[in-house]
Amino acid sequence: MTTSPHRAKPVVVQQVSGNEAEAVHEPVTRPLVFVSVGTDHHPFNRLVQRVDGWSASHRDVEVVIQHGEATRPVHCVAVPYLSHSELFALIRRANVIVSHGGPATIAEAWNVGLIPIVAPRGHQLGEHVDNRQQAFAAVLAVHLTLVAWLLWIGAALPLRTFVIFGAGVICAYT
Repeated sequence: MTTSPHRAKPVVVQQVSGNEAEAVHEPVTRPLVFVSVGTDHHPFNRLVQRVDGWSASHRDVEVVIQHGEATRPVHCVAVPYLSHSELFALIRRANVIVSHGGPATIAEAWNVGLIPIVAPRGHQLGEHVDNRQQAFAAVLAVHLTLVAWLLWIGAALPLRTFVIFGAGVICAYT
């Protein structure tokens, strides 16, 4: 009889119980909401503050915000900027992606089979040089490629939008 060099040999595994058994298990991971405001030099505090506030009351959800020049969020993981490989790693891990209205992040979400929630920056609010993100998001929304198009047109004309982050979890934006 010939023995294959790749044949596994029987191993006796010591059984553990109680706290020892719990220690060897991988922790259960929470759902991940990844937010990207892109690399524009204008701060996007409106989106960062809204999601950070939501995160404070939803500790069962991991939230990572790439915040750029916006004020650093306090209730979630915060990174100012990411390399493309870091960005893509988070997009691949995410259950939900919330993105500014730039086409690159939206396309990266599509590449992994996710339909992003898009919050375009507004020129009137000092978040961008023009309203091209709003125009781009509007075109995509018409073609049903976005879960939600979050458009805030300023304090005088608030638009209330509801976004479903998961089963029964609804976040209201005004």
